[in-house]
Amino acid sequence: MIRNITKAIIHLFDYCFNHVVLRVNRVVVGKNVVIHGRLYVHNLGHLAIGDDVVINSGERYNPVGGHTRCRLIVYTGGTLRIGNGVGISNSTIVAKSLVEIGDGTLIGGSCNIWDTDFHSCDATIRGTARDQGKTKPIHIGKSVFIGAHSILLKGSEVGSRAIVGAGSIGSLRVGGDQVFIRR
Repeated sequence: MIRNITKAIIHLFDYCFNHVVLRVNRVVVGKNVVIHGRLYVHNLGHLAIGDDVVINSGERYNPVGGHTRCRLIVYTGGTLRIGNGVGISNSTIVAKSLVEIGDGTLIGGSCNIWDTDFHSCDATIRGTARDQGKTKPIHIGKSVFIGAHSILLKGSEVGSRAIVGAGSIGSLRVGGDQVFIRR
């Protein structure tokens, strides 16, 4: 009984925390969004979460993702659109230009989806005021499954119903109904 009361109190605290974080960061949130754990959001652009989305954030809710929280980061001028019925576990999504995630997509534990290099690959620019790094939009189709610990880099395009195998890394171009496994 004490355990159930403790869980309910933690759940209530997390709900209030996430509500404040989403509101302060001007996130457009659809209906029936469920967030387990505490979400990290940093939004300086446009961030929209569709209806019926489930987000796990923290090892208590998906141990496959390790000790990470789910992080949604949108830079100035960037857009992150999460479709309806999407599931995300303990993953980091960074949008400096555009990241689109189609309806019904499932993103496994501890995935990283980044549309930017964060810094220049040119050593003479890296670390200077001109150091911006390259960006390129990421498009993920409908009903995609992205396996745990995958890394999708700038310019990745994943067609509807595709499967990205666990641990895949790189800028992917995967058509619909295909399985991609990179080791």
